[in-house]
Amino acid sequence: ARVIEKATELMTRIARTESAVFVGRAADAVLDPGIRKITVFIRQDFDQRVEACMREEGLSRRKARLRVREMDDKRRNFVRFAGKEGWGQPEQYDVVLDMSRISEDQAMETLARLFDEKQGYETLKGGYLNQYDHYA
Repeated sequence: ARVIEKATELMTRIARTESAVFVGRAADAVLDPGIRKITVFIRQDFDQRVEACMREEGLSRRKARLRVREMDDKRRNFVRFAGKEGWGQPEQYDVVLDMSRISEDQAMETLARLFDEKQGYETLKGGYLNQYDHYA
């Protein structure tokens, strides 16, 4: 509970003073409803996630399958503990990106464009592509 409280304080302070991207940490659940935000759920086919886990962690297929399920359970429980139900349910998010069907570059382009549109920024054609790199 203390970790979520501290994370909430920090994320809220940042979100009130500047544009920010929070990955995980149940930001959509803990940030004040008055803070403008775009909530995004990034998904990928289970088998692709297992393959990535095998490559990245050097696990057997069986262990990788267990690891992916374990991480999903941890994420779901963390979000639930933060006070929000429906982790992974599309209707709970503004945007759901399926990384099984698009590249990371396409995902970044889509989110950058959506952010600009929501903020009311006008960008030059393709001008948004690298404008967020210094935050990475």
